[in-house]
Amino acid sequence: MSIHIPADQFQVVTTTTPTPNIRQDVDRSFGLPPVLHIVTFALYFAFLTVMSLGLGTRDLAIPLAICFIFLGMAAVVPAKWVTMKPINQTKKNRWIDFSQDGIETYTGRMNANDAIVQILILPVLILLWGIAIVAMI
Repeated sequence: MSIHIPADQFQVVTTTTPTPNIRQDVDRSFGLPPVLHIVTFALYFAFLTVMSLGLGTRDLAIPLAICFIFLGMAAVVPAKWVTMKPINQTKKNRWIDFSQDGIETYTGRMNANDAIVQILILPVLILLWGIAIVAMI
């Protein structure tokens, strides 16, 4: 079954726990200029505006207001995340640097035009979908 072992027979082992290496120099903007963030959310806000103008009734006022509030928060939180402390020592992402150098992705380097298409294709398609829905009504 079990055998009692007295405490004086145990060997004391000292262990050291390594200190965590918390990086503070993380590029929180993902290497993209702020204008792409602004254009993306402008397209989402345009979609909500099209839907609210085309389908706007008094019954949809509160749900649409909630959608605008959540979308506003989804736009503001990443913008604040880039500027939060500790201050990064990484260089600012400027549009001219992005257009010349492109962006490094998991699958390799991508030029700026391809990156812009990948970032903006979904918001543009959603806006066009909203316009098509409103046009059919």
